[in-house]
Amino acid sequence: MSGRLSEHRAAFDLIASSTASLKIVIAGNHDITLDEGFYAEHWREKHGAKGELQEGLEEWLVERGLRTEEGAKKEDVVKCREVWCGEEARRNGIVYLEEGVRTFEVANGAKFTIYTSPHQPFFQNWAFNYHAHTTDRFNPCPPNPTPIHPSSSTSAPQTFTPQHPPPNSIPSHPAIDILLTHGPPSILIPSLSSTTSGLDVGCPHLARAVRRARPRLHVFGHIHEGYGMRRVRWTDRPGALESWGGGGGGGGGGQVQKGEGDDSPQGVMEAVEAVNEIEGVPMGPGDGEERGEWGRYVDLSCSGAGAGAERSRAEADSSAGNGKEHRKREGEFGRETVFVNASCVDVHYEMVNRPWLLDLELPAVAAAAAAAAT
Repeated sequence: MSGRLSEHRAAFDLIASSTASLKIVIAGNHDITLDEGFYAEHWREKHGAKGELQEGLEEWLVERGLRTEEGAKKEDVVKCREVWCGEEARRNGIVYLEEGVRTFEVANGAKFTIYTSPHQPFFQNWAFNYHAHTTDRFNPCPPNPTPIHPSSSTSAPQTFTPQHPPPNSIPSHPAIDILLTHGPPSILIPSLSSTTSGLDVGCPHLARAVRRARPRLHVFGHIHEGYGMRRVRWTDRPGALESWGGGGGGGGGGQVQKGEGDDSPQGVMEAVEAVNEIEGVPMGPGDGEERGEWGRYVDLSCSGAGAGAERSRAEADSSAGNGKEHRKREGEFGRETVFVNASCVDVHYEMVNRPWLLDLELPAVAAAAAAAAT
């Protein structure tokens, strides 16, 4: 998985097969041909004579049908981008987004604003990396340096001073309905952002930004072993969460310490009142082990109403069977955020994790226009 043109086309075919009228796509760290500056500098390392990723791994991927036998070849980055940005993508409802904010209106009358970013803190030598020690891509420049932990592997706070205002910082609540980032935030939910060794490799700046933005939904991937869904209830009452990770699979243990300031990791954690795991309802044919192979359904709407929600629920009902009731997930905008690590493959690049189907309450176009006018 390293951004070959054949891999882009295979992913395109899979996404285009969806009946959804709008399909939003962002790149990730393995999509090296979509990060043109990175690819120009590193293509020999990634696509050179010794193959993808590292010596020996390409053969392993080919044997499992995950790679084609292409050998050393520099890909045409224009053709790779055309897969996602060309006329065929538009005909199939695919919208490729880079870093920034976009607003969409969908066929059922809903409207939402989404922030997207393919970037993550430096993670080995892959695309869309940035150095979290010196760069904050997601927050406006503070008037004074703020002590933060750049990563969980560093125990002593370091002073972070951004060199330049970020070009695409995340707006504060209530501007954003959905966050879609390749990498996860750190600190907030370690179970979704930690490797098998227990190292939290999420972004601390993204954690502070999502606290400000408080979106309805934050979807990410990157850390394959972090697959799962958690619901976070926010609070403005300092120290509301006395133990980190209590209340249903929120992550590791440990006591929350009072932070040095609102933007410290501890300050971010003090904004969290509760963390609860969401498992969803399996969707798939048959019974027993076959059940759930198509995906998992979760109702995140406040009312459960709307044609789109009813259609999705009916589809889930027909496949879940046995009279199993859906557990409704109600959330108030700005009060709760649902975090989803949607990694479909595991650490061995096997497609074993099921996709999520979510009913999400969104404002109607007319209601959104009226609110903007007041």
